[in-house]
Amino acid sequence: MSNHESASTLFNFYALLIVYSSLAVTGIDSEQFLLPGQKLHLPVISLEVGIQRFLILSSVALLFSYLFWNIHLIRIQRSEIDSELQPWILSFYLNTDKGFLGSLEKGVAIAIRWWSAPIAITLLTVELIKFHDAVLSYFMVAFSLVTVVASIMMWRFSDSIANDQQESKLRISSSRILLSVSSAGVILYNLFFYIPASHQGVAMNFLGITSISNVINVNSKVISNPGANCNHRNYLVLDDRQLQGASFRRAVLENVSLVEVDFTGSNFAYASIKCSDLRKSVLNNVELINTDFFKSDLRGVKFRPKNMSAIFCHFDSADLENTDFQGVDLQEVSFKGARISKADFRGARNLTAEQLKEAQFIFKLNADSCILNELDSNRLASPDPNDRNRVFPFN
Repeated sequence: MSNHESASTLFNFYALLIVYSSLAVTGIDSEQFLLPGQKLHLPVISLEVGIQRFLILSSVALLFSYLFWNIHLIRIQRSEIDSELQPWILSFYLNTDKGFLGSLEKGVAIAIRWWSAPIAITLLTVELIKFHDAVLSYFMVAFSLVTVVASIMMWRFSDSIANDQQESKLRISSSRILLSVSSAGVILYNLFFYIPASHQGVAMNFLGITSISNVINVNSKVISNPGANCNHRNYLVLDDRQLQGASFRRAVLENVSLVEVDFTGSNFAYASIKCSDLRKSVLNNVELINTDFFKSDLRGVKFRPKNMSAIFCHFDSADLENTDFQGVDLQEVSFKGARISKADFRGARNLTAEQLKEAQFIFKLNADSCILNELDSNRLASPDPNDRNRVFPFN
């Protein structure tokens, strides 16, 4: 097979691989980034494969097909065959016409030949980062760096061949500089902002949309008017989902509607779940350590965390009406400004007067404001309204 035929075959395979990978990635649902062992149903071939494995293998296949294709194009370029016998993309790229059509052809050739692989692999890298796997995230960023470096080196070599054949000095392409600068910016952003944020529970915002620490796809349904607790413009809706065993560790779930979601066995350690709606959600055997539910709506939620422990969690300004904390260890849990009307604290461990006192000053308590067992009621109530070191019922 000639270099021309090989180049054409490799280009067709490379272009098909980009299109196929893009179609497959668009089929990933938001919750698949959270649930363990999720499979991606590949279009056309009806095969299921692990999502992370598919993203990595697709990136590797893209890079190698891209390299082999360009190597064949460089061989053809060095052979100095007639332009009419060259592949169309090489003819476009080597076009010296300064007119509009010539510039358009050269621009298309530059975009496909030098920009397509770095962009495609960068997009696959962004998708993989959403899984919160630090090793794979940094590996993919390094892989995208290799792709950019390879593209720039081949680009420079191809230009040097063209300039030698035209007996002119090597020119520094402005589009090559743009690729270098933009790629460096994206890689540095991934290394020092995007990946650390996705593993440390820092909210990432893009065009005014909160991305939930890059765990959930920001293209999920967004609506206005998130509810009474917070006046945020954008609100992500993930109601009535089955998210058993999901990992939200250090994730940011701000302004999210999670009504009647089954979170059984999920991990919320160090997560930030602010201004979200979790009414009637199932929180059985969930891991709660230093979890922040600031201004979230938790009405009717029955907390049954792992080991019955919710230590160091924050429910500041949250709506806890009819919330059930029976038997839960509430050591160092903050209820500052929380609405605890008819909340059930019977049998709750390590619950102190100081904790509930913080709730009373903003939301006036009465005798029925929260349900305590007899021992707790005697311990937390105070006959002296001037004693602010203890919680007491108001009339």
